[in-house]
Amino acid sequence: MNKKLYLLVLLMAGVFANVTDIHAVQTPTGKSRIIIASNVKARSAPNVNGEEVMKLGIGTIVSEGEPSLEKAKIAGKEDYWYRVGLPDGKDGWVFGGFTQPFDENKRAAIYKQIADERLKLEEMSYADATDLFRFLSSAVKEMKTPADAATIELAKLLALHKTALTIQSDQQEQEPYKTFLKTNEASLIYSEPAGSWFLNTDALWNLHKKYATLPVAERIAWAAAQNPVGGECEGYVPCHVARINITIGRYLKLYPQGAHAAEALTQISEEAQSLIEYAKDSTEKPTAEERKEAAPEFAALRATLAKVTDAKKAATVQVLTKLEQLYR
Repeated sequence: MNKKLYLLVLLMAGVFANVTDIHAVQTPTGKSRIIIASNVKARSAPNVNGEEVMKLGIGTIVSEGEPSLEKAKIAGKEDYWYRVGLPDGKDGWVFGGFTQPFDENKRAAIYKQIADERLKLEEMSYADATDLFRFLSSAVKEMKTPADAATIELAKLLALHKTALTIQSDQQEQEPYKTFLKTNEASLIYSEPAGSWFLNTDALWNLHKKYATLPVAERIAWAAAQNPVGGECEGYVPCHVARINITIGRYLKLYPQGAHAAEALTQISEEAQSLIEYAKDSTEKPTAEERKEAAPEFAALRATLAKVTDAKKAATVQVLTKLEQLYR
């Protein structure tokens, strides 16, 4: 073999070696990954300068190819980029920090983990919140047990609440907010004093009724007890005590020895003490009508507390008694 031919053979061998390397990157591994953030960009190359080929919503499942040779650091996360098969049949690169491995046999657990992590975020944009709500609305249909369905349905309602909070009062007649509010109007209420949309607490109590026999029901009841109530009592004590009865009080009535009993008692004590301070600063004495309206509300709350056994009960009853004395 002459020298030129020998060099040509070596060159061709190098080219085919490179093709093999690329093929190794593109070959599926039989594994899958799930997108755990909103609007994740799939790119044409494993870096932030790669052309965007698709945006992937939370919960999207993609086939996993080989990772990039080196890790990258994005948004405080360090991970590999992964070549993945996209929903449109093409492929692209996604940053691993916005994904996690997906196992079909652990679908419910993975969905619940994603929901918990996203709901912990104190601030979410409308786009991110609606993406989470969309994902959970679809995920409910994939649950195979009532317990898993209940957990995902609760997360879905909490995501709806987070979405509603992102809509400003001057946006409600604008798209896409107008359509969203119209579509979900049965589960939302508008609070004039707060100038915000809230999840209608009835949606949570209806969910509790649906799954009342399951352990997750208590978690649903506590979420209902903590959900904002529309309107404003403006210092009117019968109204404030009535609100306690339909929120925290309702939880305690159902679960007097519940996991959140101590927290509920603390909240009642703080509310009662706040009302006592308000009454002290007020120059107006309770009217006969106010006393008449307050009496059954105090009685109902006392009946609820009678069944509670937590150590904080005595202190709560003491503060409540001081408040009640102002309205006798």
